[in-house]
Amino acid sequence: MDAAIVHAAMAEAEQTGTPVAQLSLDRIAKRAGMSRSTVYRRVRNREALNDAVRVAGGDPGSRVGVRDRAIAAAAELIVGDGVGALTLEGVARRVGCAVTSLYSAFGGREGLLAAVFEEHAPLPVVEHLLETDPKRFSDFEIGVRGIYTAVFDTVADDTAVLGALFAEILAKPDGIGMQFFRDRILPRITATIGGWLQGQIDAGHC
Repeated sequence: MDAAIVHAAMAEAEQTGTPVAQLSLDRIAKRAGMSRSTVYRRVRNREALNDAVRVAGGDPGSRVGVRDRAIAAAAELIVGDGVGALTLEGVARRVGCAVTSLYSAFGGREGLLAAVFEEHAPLPVVEHLLETDPKRFSDFEIGVRGIYTAVFDTVADDTAVLGALFAEILAKPDGIGMQFFRDRILPRITATIGGWLQGQIDAGHC
C-alpha cells in the first residue's frame, strides 16, 4: 500500500472527523494530491487500506453498510478497470461479503451500476430540483442556468466515475455501458430535461 495514500487518509480523517473506513477515495485522492484514477488503482480494496492504517498506528473506524460499501467498491472498479470489469463477484471480494448479499441489495449488475450512477451523476439532482422547485425553473434563462449550475456543482469534484462510464460508451457502443445508458438513463433525460423544454416551448419561452 502506498504510504502517501495511507497518510493522506489518516490526515483527512483527523481533519474532518470522518473515520477512514467512511472516507471516499475521491477525498483521499484530493488530500494526497493524486488523481482519482491513480488512487483507485493503488488501493486494492478498502480492507487493505484499513489494514494499512492500522499498521501505521491509526484506527480506520467502523465500516458502513454493505450497500454503501458495494457502491464505493463498484465505483473504484469502474474507474480503475472500466465498466466492463464490473462484476458482483469482484465487488463482493473487495467488500468482503457474499455475492448473494449483493444480489439481495441490487438485484444484479445492472442494479449495482444504476446505484453507482445515482451516487455520482447530476441527473438525480436535476430531477429533484425540477420536481420540488418548479417556480425557479419557470423562466427559461434562469432555468437553463439553474440546470447547468446543478450539473457543474455535482460533477466538478467527482468526474472519475462518469468519465469512465462515458469512455466505455464511446469505446464499446455494444457494451454494458451503452446498454445501461440507452435503457436506463436516456429515457430519464428525455422525461426530465425534454419534459421541461417542452413546457417552455408550450409557454412560448423558447
